[in-house]
Amino acid sequence: MTTDIESWLIDAQGHRLKWVAGEFYVGCQPAANESPISIWMQFAGLPRVRLFGKPDGWGIGLDEALPTEVDMGSAGRTVIREMAKVNPFLNCMESVLQGAAWFTSADSPEPVGVRLSFESGGRVLILNWGDELFVDSRPPRDAAPGDLVVHSVEKG
Repeated sequence: MTTDIESWLIDAQGHRLKWVAGEFYVGCQPAANESPISIWMQFAGLPRVRLFGKPDGWGIGLDEALPTEVDMGSAGRTVIREMAKVNPFLNCMESVLQGAAWFTSADSPEPVGVRLSFESGGRVLILNWGDELFVDSRPPRDAAPGDLVVHSVEKG
């Protein structure tokens, strides 16, 4: 079974990462952490895509929605921020995507995240982890062995 995420990863291999931004919630209370709600990525010559947590709180989705800030009145708002100059993307910008994988949980065939490995040596993991996007170069500390099943992708 090929997923939209798998197809995107196959297409993106061999292309340079040109742009990355995140959508962040800004509420009335200071946030304990700054995990993005969505992440937009664009590789040279390919459409910009958005990775986001699915409503089930576990899966990760992919679409071509445009970056849009949302004003939720007294509940807060979302803002779009460039992420090119923050880890783990700092060493990946303008670098060619050399390898990629997508993750499922042990209990479901649905994608829960992606791993991107760049020519520069940079690596990015984006996971829908506990109802928020986890973005780092390593898996979450609370990930137990077997929580994530890796599905490597290879370009034709």
